[in-house]
Amino acid sequence: MNLKDQGIGSQLLAEFERRAKKKTIYLYTDSNCTYQFYDYRGFKRVGQRQLDFDKDFFECYLYAKVCGQAN
Repeated sequence: MNLKDQGIGSQLLAEFERRAKKKTIYLYTDSNCTYQFYDYRGFKRVGQRQLDFDKDFFECYLYAKVCGQAN
């Protein structure tokens, strides 16, 4: 079952932000995920690190946002 593009993540994030108003929240994601989801919703990338696994690598990102503030 593919639930992508149905707005579920946006609804969950909006409710979380509503409940955490004026608090800073942090999250980790990586270059193999849809990190643009957080870019679009006003999160700021505050850290980045590359992880290497033999011949494979990916970037890990730390995002932050103060809930309840405009994008």
